[in-house]
Amino acid sequence: MAWALYMLWRGEVGLARRAIEIPPNIAAQRKESRFIVAPWETIGLLSIYLEAYDNLTDSSLRPKTLAIKRWGTIADLHNQFRNIADHQSLDGVGEEPDAVLEMIPRIVWQQFIWQQGHDNISSIVRSAYINFGPKARSVFSRRYNLSAEKFFTISFILRERFKKSPYFKDLNYFTSIGITKTEITTYFRITARTPKAASKQEKGIPSLKRDRVDFRENRIYDFPLFNVGDDINPIYMCPFPELLVYRATYFMYFDVMGADSKCFESKFRKEAQRAKREMDKRFEEFCVELTSATLSGTWEAEPDFQYGPRSAPNHSSDVMISYDGQVQVIAECKAKKMKIDIRLSARPVRDHLEQIKDISEGMVQLWSYARDLRDRKVRKNGRKYTAADGLSGAVITLEEWADHNHKFFDECLKSANIINDANKGTPKHVEPADRIPVCVISALQYEKALAQVPSDELQRYLKEFADYQAGPIGPSFEFSGTIDKELHKAHPLGDRLNDFLPWIQTVKDLA
Repeated sequence: MAWALYMLWRGEVGLARRAIEIPPNIAAQRKESRFIVAPWETIGLLSIYLEAYDNLTDSSLRPKTLAIKRWGTIADLHNQFRNIADHQSLDGVGEEPDAVLEMIPRIVWQQFIWQQGHDNISSIVRSAYINFGPKARSVFSRRYNLSAEKFFTISFILRERFKKSPYFKDLNYFTSIGITKTEITTYFRITARTPKAASKQEKGIPSLKRDRVDFRENRIYDFPLFNVGDDINPIYMCPFPELLVYRATYFMYFDVMGADSKCFESKFRKEAQRAKREMDKRFEEFCVELTSATLSGTWEAEPDFQYGPRSAPNHSSDVMISYDGQVQVIAECKAKKMKIDIRLSARPVRDHLEQIKDISEGMVQLWSYARDLRDRKVRKNGRKYTAADGLSGAVITLEEWADHNHKFFDECLKSANIINDANKGTPKHVEPADRIPVCVISALQYEKALAQVPSDELQRYLKEFADYQAGPIGPSFEFSGTIDKELHKAHPLGDRLNDFLPWIQTVKDLA
């Protein structure tokens, strides 16, 4: 049913009809209609179904399928799911207002992910650039005994096949294109579960913890494939084909981070730590290259460099945007991601002090660098940099949910001021006049700004975004300047995808 609803959302009514019996009045209710169940809500429905699956002691009561015709209309299904999801989302929330504010990202997290899309070029390019470095690929290969290249190849081909059929069982297909049976078996071990195992996975059964993705978002993102056959004749289903590509790009981060667990030998953990540092550096490089590719005219974007005395050099910001010798925007890049148990906790801000500290330190770094710019202390290769009026700062993160979480931003700003004030009386302390406005912006939101805001208004955009985050909770952010959705139609780094994933064209040909 989930696969059929997804096909219906895509407008593939014929494919949907082949999977389930759709009442006549539903066929016309596509994604343009507010009554269609969106993919992110269908994921929620399937998650709830899996939670219930193993709790039913009477096997005759366990639903083998969810017959859509029993729901009457899509609207009925939508409303029923909302009642369940709303109830579950608020589990564990106290009555105090702060607890509810912290929970908002948890309630809408799935919507954020699906609204961004999985098979759009932006998500693939960003994830491939950051996560497919040599060290990360080495960790992935050692952890799973399968190369990242083969993992991506199989994911991409299956994604295309699952767009046409909810089932796949022809394992010989892969041997005919040079992928061994051992490799495909390993792939399914990483990405597939039976519905019952997927249900027990969430309950923490020890025997099922070995292969899980340690920073998982939920079992359908970790294990997008379901084995509905048996050991002799496996039959695989994939309700949401785009999650296969998502698992093979975005989730590389979690595979590497999970290899830093104490259950692995010390040498391998050190390798994972080196891979994580590689990812951090590649994220900085991505932000600089993306910025450079979108700026117009004589605008410049430069990476981190050293300045000041050779005996004790300082570092510039990770990204510096300037025009005609004046620095307009400075940014720090923070690639650290939140663990799922924190993201789903009743108080994620309180429980996530490690990342709050990471972002807060980035804010303090920007304040210090802004002061040095204003004091004309920054030089590189004989060139002196100065701060433009209205200099703006940004901490760019991979956490999309932080964009509109005022409570999280408030805690980060409060922590930044505490860190800075602890340096009072030393050269590290930054006076209030030099504490420029700094926003916490996701890589996704930053990309949108670069794609739609003219270069000479980017400084103001980030300043207003910082003011929005520091202000009271209200309507979503609206920029007072120019938003031109036609400014950059194509992804500026799309042509470089072959550099990040050199085998991708071969995969496309096979698919």
